[in-house]
Amino acid sequence: MAPDGRLILLETMLRPGQRSLYPVLSDLNMMLRTGGCERTEEEYRAIYRAAGFELTRSVETISPTGATVVEGKPA
Repeated sequence: MAPDGRLILLETMLRPGQRSLYPVLSDLNMMLRTGGCERTEEEYRAIYRAAGFELTRSVETISPTGATVVEGKPA
């Protein structure tokens, strides 16, 4: 990736004071069915860091699913 490149994810993110119940229900569904989970911004920050990126911003969309645009750049 170029030094000025960006890594963009569109993910359901758990946020404090969430407007929608969907992310919490999705988290429960993932935990019960696959052992997975939805993540918080801090958890995405740690994942990006471990992969050699810096999380530069997260932008919550108006989607009822809690979709968030998560942007990172090479560290």
